[in-house]
Amino acid sequence: MTALVEPIAGNYFVAAYPPFSFWNSDQLPALNQILRRPASRAPLGLYVHVPFCQKKCDYCYYLSLIGQPASVVGRYLDNVVKELSIYSRQPAI
Repeated sequence: MTALVEPIAGNYFVAAYPPFSFWNSDQLPALNQILRRPASRAPLGLYVHVPFCQKKCDYCYYLSLIGQPASVVGRYLDNVVKELSIYSRQPAI
């Protein structure tokens, strides 16, 4: 029997948990408090989903919007960059 080996840092995959349907605006003060904490020495991984695929893969459970115009894709990407910029200024990040 082969021994299980822990994945190295950066090889963990965590989807949105808890699911977005469980989040609400009452939780924003707690989130902001966490983001104001000093940064941890632990590595941080981030997955940013870009939901504009040419074709949806059979195994994928993420939202995919096929055949969107370039203006929609561009607007989405611009807003992802803006949001990441906001979070990047937080001490915890």
